[in-house]
Amino acid sequence: MTAPTRFVTANGIRYACRRFGAETGTPLVFLRHFRGGMDHWDPAVTDGLAANRPAIPFDNTGVASSSGQTPDTVEAQADDAAAFIQALGLTRVGLIHATQHAPSDTVVPPTAVPTDASPVTTNATRTAPKP
Repeated sequence: MTAPTRFVTANGIRYACRRFGAETGTPLVFLRHFRGGMDHWDPAVTDGLAANRPAIPFDNTGVASSSGQTPDTVEAQADDAAAFIQALGLTRVGLIHATQHAPSDTVVPPTAVPTDASPVTTNATRTAPKP
């Protein structure tokens, strides 16, 4: 699917994102590794997941079309993602996170987004099966 790039501002950061897929359902926010952007997602993955819910890939702080300095910790990256989600006005999302170091993606179950300014940090790990 193709969708225009949109921008939303939170905490002085201008985030680039796209929204496509179903109009209803819990939105699925796509997170990448530190320097990975929304254009690094395989459309076979995003389009398939967008069949039943809205899909929202985005460029986190300092990546590609988003402004700011790239975070240097996972906690700061999570805080920035939470600020982005809050700026969209979403109160519940599903998260999918892909790292460059894992053989497969990590999917985090639907997550409540706080309505205050407190940060959200989600710790999810997945170990690769032994060959």
